[in-house]
Formats: sequence, C-alpha cells, structure tokens
Amino acid sequence: VDNNTGKALYKQNTDEKLKPGGFVKVMTAIIAIENMADKNEIITADGDVLASYDYSFGNMGILAGETLTLEDLLYGMLLYDAGDAAEIIANYSSTSRKKFIKLMNEKAVALGALNTKFTNPTGFPDKGQYSTVDDFYKITKYAMSLPFFAEIVNTGMYQIAPTNKYHQTRYLPNSNKFI
Repeated sequence: VDNNTGKALYKQNTDEKLKPGGFVKVMTAIIAIENMADKNEIITADGDVLASYDYSFGNMGILAGETLTLEDLLYGMLLYDAGDAAEIIANYSSTSRKKFIKLMNEKAVALGALNTKFTNPTGFPDKGQYSTVDDFYKITKYAMSLPFFAEIVNTGMYQIAPTNKYHQTRYLPNSNKFI
C-alpha cells in the first residue's frame, strides 16, 4: 500500500485468514498505549503470570517481582518480540487478561478489522486466533498514527537500565531488519 495515497500497489489473497503470530503484539501495544496514564509508570512483574508463560516463545527474561516501566515493557515487546512483556502488559493494563483480550477484539472491530480474532496478547499459536492481510494493514496503519508506537518501532536499539532483579543493562536490538 502506498502510505501517501492509501492505494494498494499489490493484492493477493488479502482476505484469507492467517495465523497472526507476533503481529498480535501490535494490537497489545495499541491497547496499552491508549490506556496508559504514564509511560514511566512502574510495573512489578507478577510471578503467576510469568510462571504460566511458555518460555520457548520470545522473551526478554523478565523475573518475578522485577520492576520495569511500561515504556521498557513496550520497547521489549515491540523491538525484541518479547511475549513475557506482552503478558505482563496485558495483566497490568486491565482488570484481567480476559478483559484485555476483549478490549483487543473490540478495538479490531472499531478499526474495521472484522476478520480478526485475538485469543492472547502475545501471538502464541492458537487455532482460534486469526487475521487477514487487509486487517493487518488497518491495524498497522492505526498503530503508526500513535506517535509513541511509531517512535518505538523506528528505534534501532533500546537499553533497559538495571532493575531490582536484573543487575546489568539489557540491550534490545530491533528485530525488524528494515530498521
């Protein structure tokens, strides 16, 4: 799609249902950014949330009881593809993970992404979770209109200062090879 005109330059099977994978984190970020009071707000990683996370999936090694800012978690999730950060964000940003996922699905509908269903905030494989290329575009276009989201995804490297549980600086390179 030409971002200046909105005109599709190439289309093929754009309404075919696909497994969204890590793309789900774009919607997780949208919900978190739109509902955050302060990006510097300190969040303590819930041990139960981390204990239920499948670490064979992308993560940044968040430790139970570790305190990080929402900004650190968003950068980790979007640059480093950290699913553990996505789970902590979802748990923190709403009264429950289930409610957060409901907000994700409501936002998709509001954006006109009618062929999308989210079942988790990380993109972890689930046969009930799907989207389409057309919906990817609608969601991404909206996400890029959020200045903080655009700032994050256009960052080449982010550093997280030592925390109460992790005593070294974390360096999070952007996994997007186009940046």
